[in-house]
Amino acid sequence: MDRERYLKELEGEHVVIKRLFSEIGRAIERKDLRDSVWLAEKLNELKMLLLGHVYREDEMLYKDLREEAVKLNQDALLPALDMFMESMQGLSVAAVEFFNKYDTTEKIRENLAELERELAGISEAIDKRMKSEEGSLFNIYKAYFHL
Repeated sequence: MDRERYLKELEGEHVVIKRLFSEIGRAIERKDLRDSVWLAEKLNELKMLLLGHVYREDEMLYKDLREEAVKLNQDALLPALDMFMESMQGLSVAAVEFFNKYDTTEKIRENLAELERELAGISEAIDKRMKSEEGSLFNIYKAYFHL
């Protein structure tokens, strides 16, 4: 497994996730209901990317960090990893509920103002999470695996 490439892929996905949130937000600000089909497609694209990203982090990043911390007798990292994983699970549930709430053009058209507000909240929460990962977990990962 090429851990360096894996980490670069995660970082690249963060960039795409941020870009999609921004594009969707700008389209909602226009309040042009003709954008509802495009919005539904972009929201689904973002949902699939985000859920796949979270799954990949859970299956590899957290698993690798946990195994390496145990191997190196650095048990102090384990509660922090648990905290990161638990907070991400909560954020994932909120994200899925958000995406399911706006999964059709009709729902988007009927609730555009609410969508705008909720998108801003979920976008901000996910952005903070990604910055936290990039500023801490990704660096720990690099140090553990000499990347």
